[in-house]
Amino acid sequence: MTARCIRCSRPLKNPAHDGMGPTCYAKAAKPIPAGERDLFGFDIEKAVLSAGLRTRVFVSVLAAQARIDLREAFAAARVRLGVAV
Repeated sequence: MTARCIRCSRPLKNPAHDGMGPTCYAKAAKPIPAGERDLFGFDIEKAVLSAGLRTRVFVSVLAAQARIDLREAFAAARVRLGVAV
């Protein structure tokens, strides 16, 4: 059985230690320099701001959808009761 590239599944003549062929290895993302980020790869302040923004957007979208659903439910109830045309 021949070794295959873990990324594109082409047969490898000379298996590499990383499991990829030379073409896929050249195209693969290069590692980030260790000095620019912390152990987990995040800038804590930016991560907190980003998470807060995402949460606010998510809650706003859910609230807007709930308002739309409530208006539609009231409109349907008024039609069922014969109050609205």
